[in-house]
Amino acid sequence: MVVPAVLVFSGLLSWLFTWYREPLDAVSANGRFGAQAFDHEGVVLPAYTLFALALGALAGLLIRRTLAAAVVALGVFLAVRIPAESYLRPKYRRPVTLKDVPAESYAGMRGDWRLGDGWVDDAGRSVSNARMREMTTAAPTDLDAYVAYLREHGLHWWVRYQPADRFRYFQLVEAGLYAGLALVLLAVTLERLQRSAA
Repeated sequence: MVVPAVLVFSGLLSWLFTWYREPLDAVSANGRFGAQAFDHEGVVLPAYTLFALALGALAGLLIRRTLAAAVVALGVFLAVRIPAESYLRPKYRRPVTLKDVPAESYAGMRGDWRLGDGWVDDAGRSVSNARMREMTTAAPTDLDAYVAYLREHGLHWWVRYQPADRFRYFQLVEAGLYAGLALVLLAVTLERLQRSAA
């Protein structure tokens, strides 16, 4: 009874948050991929909640001290969530990399999740800050002339990003990951409960 109630409540919160953030997502740089949006919109919030509930139940069963179990569950939750957000999420699909992106189209990539950008030379090596400072002081101040000057000197602007239309795919992958972990934890908890009752 607790699990369905938690899922319904977190689903309603997620729906409300999605509705509230819709105008903000339209103007923010990373759109719905921004951490404040991605973690609270769509289907991931109920999956995170289910995972946290399953962690708390198993920790409570094993430790049998409420405060200690809550601290352990929180620690494990963060130990899973932070690396997943930082290292796994950007790799759910291969990012798109563009080279020699015009400044105006780069500025217009609202809603896409930009993972990196910068200048590289003809061989694809990153340009050092010292070389960029040197080039910048000698370059014209007009943006288009500045970009043309850098290209004449063998420098190319690149952008790596996840397109905005992949948001639902990323949500489903991450929700599946946490729901799967939660189901495993709940199965272990039920098995331990049945064993202790026997």
